[in-house]
Amino acid sequence: MAALPHYVHPHILNQVQGSFGISYNIFTAPTERDLPQGWYSYQRQTYRRLIRHLDMHGFHHHQYSDRRWDNTNALAVYLVMVQLHLCLPPSKFATTVKSIKMHHFTDLNVFDQTHELILGGFYSPQLVGYVPQGLVPAGVVLNPPAVPANPGGFQRPVDT
Repeated sequence: MAALPHYVHPHILNQVQGSFGISYNIFTAPTERDLPQGWYSYQRQTYRRLIRHLDMHGFHHHQYSDRRWDNTNALAVYLVMVQLHLCLPPSKFATTVKSIKMHHFTDLNVFDQTHELILGGFYSPQLVGYVPQGLVPAGVVLNPPAVPANPGGFQRPVDT
């Protein structure tokens, strides 16, 4: 494990072992703009390097730009997070990172509410209003009916 950075918030040192995640986003324009206004590289290559670095340190895919490391401690996750800049050219991470956050999942089964919020879940047991036909899974009761694939005179609602 790498040496401690110059400062580690005491709260990080007081966390119990468990599942931790890192969520990150990279700005597109500074990454892809031509030199000298940007790094003249593809954003997906930057993400791939970050993912490779996180995976080499025990993380795995959670969702989108979230990686998760189970059965670890906050300090180990923090050290990997503050060293992400090492897998990119000097200063690239610092000049392109949009946001980066560290999470502690105390109970993934309780806090992952996906199944309650998706169509068919507790909060959305059936369709309400018009929905594009391609988004309606087989077997879902259509009341009202789904908007046909080629709606003709259909106008997009202004509040979506």
